Amino acid sequence: MPRTLRDARAKAETLFAAGKDNKEVERELDLPESTARVWYKRWQEGGGGMADGPNVAMRQSPIQPVEIDRMKMAALEAKVKLLERQPVISLYQPEVALTDHSAIWKRAEVDNAERIRKALTMALFEVTLPAEPCALCFVGDQHISLGNCVDLERMREDAELISSTPGCYAILGGDGVDNHIKHRAAVLAARSQPHDQYELFEWYLSIFAHRILVVLSGNHDAWTNQIAGVDVVSMICQRQQLCYAPDEAILGVQVGGEKYKIGTRHQYRLNSSFNETHAVKQWFRNGECDWDIGNINHNHTSAVEPFWAHGKERWACRTGSYQITSAYSRQYGYNKTRPMAPSFVVYPDRREIIGFHDLRPAMRFLKAERGGK
Repeated sequence: MPRTLRDARAKAETLFAAGKDNKEVERELDLPESTARVWYKRWQEGGGGMADGPNVAMRQSPIQPVEIDRMKMAALEAKVKLLERQPVISLYQPEVALTDHSAIWKRAEVDNAERIRKALTMALFEVTLPAEPCALCFVGDQHISLGNCVDLERMREDAELISSTPGCYAILGGDGVDNHIKHRAAVLAARSQPHDQYELFEWYLSIFAHRILVVLSGNHDAWTNQIAGVDVVSMICQRQQLCYAPDEAILGVQVGGEKYKIGTRHQYRLNSSFNETHAVKQWFRNGECDWDIGNINHNHTSAVEPFWAHGKERWACRTGSYQITSAYSRQYGYNKTRPMAPSFVVYPDRREIIGFHDLRPAMRFLKAERGGK
């Protein structure tokens, strides 16, 4: 292929002499239409040749470089240079062309269908417990941190009590650490960093991991996921081989011949300062699961209440917090909290649920019901 304008002119003369017209030469040499037409006309006027030689013809021709439109000349030279380029083959070839919208839609259907299936089932769990009276304990809002008003001693003792009591099982409701990553002022005031807090949280879980049925994440845990896309609680649960669900979990608990449905969330709407279990009962009425025991965390105020719904006795509860007080709670006038873990004894041979405000009396009762074991 000609590399310069002079080479292109000479090649065109050769093609004209071979019997090709300006249209054919235009296509073959990829020339502008006007250039091929003028060259063909000059070739015909010269009697089918260049009598004065190519250099003279180029000087006398109206298509000398000074007379050619500079933009067209640049475009022609760019095309000639492009022909010199060595072909480079990309090893990546997309399976679906970006313009194949039908294929893209089908792939998106499959992906979205899997996401829907995950959203519908990721919070559902099943477990079979021994066919003896068992206790289900709700523990949450630990807010593990150093240099703060967090009752770490009571927290450790509760974990050890659950670990050492046969038939006792825990459900963790989120906010295991303070993790004030979202609030700059709180981070500056913190006596420990989230990394240190999560290390202690993982050690705390190891005390009674064999008795934990499921772990939720709370809003303090979600901040890291929202800001950095890292779900630290999920990673810790994987290492500890614990079941994990963000925000909410529904457990089917089989105890002998009875199956109990347990619902637990970190937060819910419709809260009331006058009736702490109001939000729990509204979750039952407006939610998607007719649980037997419902639990919500987050407010740091413990409460336990039975109520009747759909012909059965249900139980609503909220956990306390091991964070007794904080600068935030003092500033906004919240009362000091109590590290209470609502607990419920369930039976294998009949549908019966007995609720307790805290772990310790429930453990004493459970031990008596299991014949002192």
